[in-house]
Amino acid sequence: MRVKKSIEKVFEGVEKDLKKIIDRNKNSFEIEKYLRIMEKSEDPKCVNCNEFQTMYNGFYKVRRNEAWREKYYSLFNKYLKDRNNCGVETFDVIIEELAKTSYEYIEISFTSKLLATLNPKMPLYDSQIAKTLDITGYEANDKTGKLKEAKEMYLSLTKEFKVFMETDTCERALSIFNQACRGYGEISPVKKIDYILWSIGK
Repeated sequence: MRVKKSIEKVFEGVEKDLKKIIDRNKNSFEIEKYLRIMEKSEDPKCVNCNEFQTMYNGFYKVRRNEAWREKYYSLFNKYLKDRNNCGVETFDVIIEELAKTSYEYIEISFTSKLLATLNPKMPLYDSQIAKTLDITGYEANDKTGKLKEAKEMYLSLTKEFKVFMETDTCERALSIFNQACRGYGEISPVKKIDYILWSIGK
């Protein structure tokens, strides 16, 4: 797995149409629900309650069995107290732990979503973002090899975001997002870029 397109090149290619792209998809962002998830995730009691987990599962389309979900939310709780320090190393631990609960899946997307909820400075990975950035599939056939590739890809993705967030292109993209989605200043810049990359791939 690897990130084949730079975020800056992607944005340069669509910048003139960016507001139209955001306007076309912003109702799908479910920003109010996202903000409720972020607010409630600050309280460990909420994270353990059915209301929060149902909302989170619906927003991020979590459709795994009960044992898997118990493991997922136990990891959520484990890192909640130190959430602002969660980074790439946390991703590596979580994806390995989730791999132990499944013979089939390497949970890149759900790991990144958990991490981005804990620390909204961390980028999210899903199929739409993978499409936008032309992230290639696995080369390895075995689980150990796939885990290694997933970790390397996410590290590469975080580095790509770090570089992009310092660019003038990013500043312009954030300005366009803020104009299209007014009143949501509490959303992190990284999450706004996530939203836009998702929209481009949709």
